[in-house]
Amino acid sequence: MNPRNHLLTAVVEASTCDARVAPNLLVRERPPAGLVKRSVLTTTLLLTLLGLNQTVFGDTQMFSGVRRIFADSVKTPTAELGARITGNPTAEDLNETISFAVSLRMRNFDELESRIGRGEKIPQADMEARYLPSAEEYHDVQGWLKSQGFTITQEDVIHMNVFAKGTVAQVQSAMGVTFAKVTTADGVFTSAIDAPSLPAEISSNVLGVVGLQPHIIARADIIPSDSGSNQYWVVPSDLLRV
Repeated sequence: MNPRNHLLTAVVEASTCDARVAPNLLVRERPPAGLVKRSVLTTTLLLTLLGLNQTVFGDTQMFSGVRRIFADSVKTPTAELGARITGNPTAEDLNETISFAVSLRMRNFDELESRIGRGEKIPQADMEARYLPSAEEYHDVQGWLKSQGFTITQEDVIHMNVFAKGTVAQVQSAMGVTFAKVTTADGVFTSAIDAPSLPAEISSNVLGVVGLQPHIIARADIIPSDSGSNQYWVVPSDLLRV
């Protein structure tokens, strides 16, 4: 165990005489309220001085409250994009299930791009060790989503995306997002109209949150080739229309 964790354990056990918290101590009675208050203050001070004030206690992590906003995760509905805001979500809308993915940033991407440009074949071991998002980053995001009541819908073995689902109300609360009714040629949708945010402690390598605007539908215009066969041509500009 890390020495800092040993010290944290000692501090927590020493901060109370309640046997339910520190079962190795022989004292069986709850201490006076004043002693508990002083012990908590002492523990908080020690944790702050040791830089442990955001340490994990059990399965719950204490967050500082600082959040990162992911402005590129949402496009404001406009007439130019074929969408308009037409009202506020109802209670039923807020209870709808929405699926989304938190996308993670690759590490050392410039180096990877350079190696590929030289024609190198990158071994899977190198990808995992140097370039793909780390398992720790992936599980930090996954753990936070679970703590907010979201369901993980799929595991990503390369740790590029954390796939989850929850109600619109859950997303609104956990990510600080405003939802509205958005109308397009395809119908009326409950969509995010401003950017999501995530705790800074788990989002330093997050690229964004995908899927909060179901009114944006990927579509392709497939054009037959001139050869007279059944072949069709698709160009990049055909792949995404709003």
